[in-house]
Amino acid sequence: MWASMTRKPGHPADYLREIYSNILLEQQSIATLGDKFPEISADRIWDSFIKKLFQKDYHFDALSMGSLNEFSRKVAYFFHASMQGTACYPGRQQRSST
Repeated sequence: MWASMTRKPGHPADYLREIYSNILLEQQSIATLGDKFPEISADRIWDSFIKKLFQKDYHFDALSMGSLNEFSRKVAYFFHASMQGTACYPGRQQRSST
């Protein structure tokens, strides 16, 4: 994905955050008008993001990753799992794999 993104001065994560925020605002504006706090599906955000990359000749292996909808879901899962992070509770030791 990075290779298909436009390069801007600064850290790439800052630019990705800006793009993500813009797509989130776009998705919120087209959400159901009656809801005060509409829930935006993360895979729809990544679907829009990936479609923007297609304009820059981005492609992915549909045989291994599935359709655009499936790939968007996988990217959304990976992104949010990475953001949330996981660790053991304080004082807890990891189990050895013996």
